[in-house]
Amino acid sequence: MGNCPRFRQRQFHHNGHIYNGKLIMNRPPARDTDLSLSLSQIAVNEDDYQLFLDIRCRDSAQGKELCASQKVKDIRSAFRPYINDALARAAQQ
Repeated sequence: MGNCPRFRQRQFHHNGHIYNGKLIMNRPPARDTDLSLSLSQIAVNEDDYQLFLDIRCRDSAQGKELCASQKVKDIRSAFRPYINDALARAAQQ
């Protein structure tokens, strides 16, 4: 996913979230029905990087069931096409 817009290179915290040049991290899931999403920027080489989505669920039976659910599978499978579509639209502007 080269040529992605760069994240801001500063780090700040807001309501338990961490934002910096390589990671956007949400809080851990508070309830069994919550998902925690983290977005990381991973360098492929000096000029390109990939975005990585991590989805976490609460460490409970219901949380593990949620992480194994079709809902989470759909989020994971839709992530790359969503980013690619957004980049294609941005390139056309």
